[in-house]
Amino acid sequence: MDPTKTVDGFNQARSIMQPSPMGRESGDFEKNILNAAFDWSGQGGLKIDVKYTGKLISDADKQWIQDVVNRVEELFGPPGENAKQFTWDVQRVDPPAPAPQQKPTPNSRGESITYDAQSEMLTIKDDFMIASSDDDPIAGAQVFVPSLNFTGHIGEGLYYFFNESFEDLLISKDDDVFFRGTLSALLYDATQNYFYWTVENAKIACAPSDSIFFDPGLADLSSSLLNDILGVLDPGSPAYRAGQRLYFTYQPDIDFALASLNFTQDASSGGFNGLYASDPIPEPSTLVLVIAGIGMLIGAKKAGERFGK
Repeated sequence: MDPTKTVDGFNQARSIMQPSPMGRESGDFEKNILNAAFDWSGQGGLKIDVKYTGKLISDADKQWIQDVVNRVEELFGPPGENAKQFTWDVQRVDPPAPAPQQKPTPNSRGESITYDAQSEMLTIKDDFMIASSDDDPIAGAQVFVPSLNFTGHIGEGLYYFFNESFEDLLISKDDDVFFRGTLSALLYDATQNYFYWTVENAKIACAPSDSIFFDPGLADLSSSLLNDILGVLDPGSPAYRAGQRLYFTYQPDIDFALASLNFTQDASSGGFNGLYASDPIPEPSTLVLVIAGIGMLIGAKKAGERFGK
């Protein structure tokens, strides 16, 4: 198995025992791979035990999980006396970045947001700041957004992208850096057609030296946009609002879910970005499966020896 390759439309990094009923359920493709590695058919089958932890899970969701278990177990026949044992830890978790309270006023323009289906990579390029005044030194500065890898659909119209490079979100012009912060991921909300995530560990050019947002390596300037953000987020500011968070958002010009067929094919669009402070709104919880068993065993045949191959 090569997790960097897609074979006959199957991404091998994610198709092994995929529990999500999104058209990529466990089936003959996975069965053939696992039989090639472990020869599990006719050897007692698989037995999957489910442990529910954390927040309460409804009976309907438990039934959904049991349907998944049944489907995976049936790939290799009914569990017998010598069934291979696996445990799935199942818990309900909230999306890590709840949607901001209001849509932002765009303050930058991206000429291209692109999704490459083969590499499952999302990129935002040629994005430049728009300021309310041409005198604002941040006007025309470039926004450097790290590329993000598509991780999957996490329910309720939400799609998750992760910053595997761990590169910072930067705003700079020439040799001056005005802003940097950690953009660890993006969520795409298909119902509203926009990407969003919180920016952590932000450093802002116009922050005073005693501020948690101060970085001596940033340019020395005064920007109305950055001052507005800093005023709301900095506990030392008279305009400080407790509980607000800094968000980065991207609003494509087209319906990106439709254009990409829910991130199964290439798509690109222009769009507007927002960098702003907002009160978050808790969203409904999303059921997430954390499976620490079958998928972890596919990397090498010798793993089969541990399970009696």
